[in-house]
Amino acid sequence: FTPLFFLRVFASAYSGLTELNIDEQRSKKRRVRVYPPCDTREMAKFSLNARERVILSIAQFRPEKDHPAQLRAFAQLLADQPTYASGSSSVKLILLGGARNAEDRARAAGVIPVTHASGGPLHDIVVPLDGEATGFHAHDSQSFADAMHRVLSMGKSEEQAMRERARRWAVSAFAEERFVEGWEAAWKGYI
Repeated sequence: FTPLFFLRVFASAYSGLTELNIDEQRSKKRRVRVYPPCDTREMAKFSLNARERVILSIAQFRPEKDHPAQLRAFAQLLADQPTYASGSSSVKLILLGGARNAEDRARAAGVIPVTHASGGPLHDIVVPLDGEATGFHAHDSQSFADAMHRVLSMGKSEEQAMRERARRWAVSAFAEERFVEGWEAAWKGYI
């Protein structure tokens, strides 16, 4: 294959946003979206019951992820909901910088995501499953605080159902088997 053939005939997109950028450059005649794989099997074994009250933010530390807004949002949440500051209802915020696989593994483990409403989290990662939410998106301090409060104030059955949807989506979309299937489908007919 020559590089020109590869660019004109086959391009790899790991997210909907990347796919849109590629579509601007080339024909949409034949395309397949394939997510990079991560091993979700072990994380999917974690219990979804009696979870510690932790807000875990997993994202690369880049300006567009706006981590300072998350810190302001957590401060706003504690100001709006003082019961989350101490005692049995206390909540911790953990900011964790990482690669793509870390977020997908956390979802396979049953974490309910609250993400910035941009790029991959908005278009590909935290998306509905069977028409129901698998997490929340926010764009400023108040909407992050509101989303955090919504997660923390869910009834047990609603929380369990969302954890199960987040897990099912992560395992179905990001498992290594899905990557192999998508990759093979994308190349079918070319080799």
